[in-house]
Amino acid sequence: MARTFAVANMKGGVGKTTIAAMLAESLAHRNKRVLVVDLDAQGSLSFALLGEHRFETTVDEGRTVSKYFAERADKNARPLDAFITKSASLLETCSTLDLVAAEPRLQSVERKFISDISLFKIGDPLKHPEVVASKWMKRELRALGAQYEFVIFDCPPGISIFAFAGIQNSTTIVVPATPDYLSMLALRSMHDHALPAALRGRNRKAPLEVKIILNRCLTTASAPATYRKKILTYIEEKNWSAVLVAMQIPQTTKMQNAMEAGEDRKWKTFEDKYAKESAAQLLQELVGAI
Repeated sequence: MARTFAVANMKGGVGKTTIAAMLAESLAHRNKRVLVVDLDAQGSLSFALLGEHRFETTVDEGRTVSKYFAERADKNARPLDAFITKSASLLETCSTLDLVAAEPRLQSVERKFISDISLFKIGDPLKHPEVVASKWMKRELRALGAQYEFVIFDCPPGISIFAFAGIQNSTTIVVPATPDYLSMLALRSMHDHALPAALRGRNRKAPLEVKIILNRCLTTASAPATYRKKILTYIEEKNWSAVLVAMQIPQTTKMQNAMEAGEDRKWKTFEDKYAKESAAQLLQELVGAI
């Protein structure tokens, strides 16, 4: 059974896409079989992994999570496997990374999904539609069997129905945060509201980790140290089982460029895209020994 990760936060701009991409490509670089499911309608992760040309082709061919959920009420609905783009990374050393891409139509599909629930005969369309989405995703993960060793869900800012599906089917929730006041508020909201709601109905016997990681940290600023203390204090006060990992991801031009993908962008080595030490540390902090 694959290990499952959801990268999520209530706030945008905290680097969820950066961390999801770096985690996925670091695993694939080590020849691990990885499936990324992009649940963010912005499609930023899909674009960063595929590049402009392949992203457009993937959307045109309907191999997206939007199309997958849009078909659920259709008697001829295809399995998730039909929407997977193989070898989705521009990195030549990451051929074992596959992707279910996202694009802006996901937002309208979410509304349609709610109205379609009555046709599924597995839930109340006016009550907890996220549970229905979660059940579909759970079935798909089971159907994939041993095809993948890791599944990573990149969730949108806030908590949508489809983000719930990713979180409910994950055993590790990665919460990126930036060292600023609004990010701290979003972290509190994750603990107080978003995670309890998203995890409602989840098998509570299944292990669950919540790992917080500070991102976009200026090495010359005092804010990262200040907000580490604030987060640790909050975790202690709330008796939260979440862990603030030791690693802090710096804000560098190299990390910014890693998320930019043009038709002419194809890194020849992993080290061209990421700092090798940072990638290794990210795996150690979020995944452990592999």
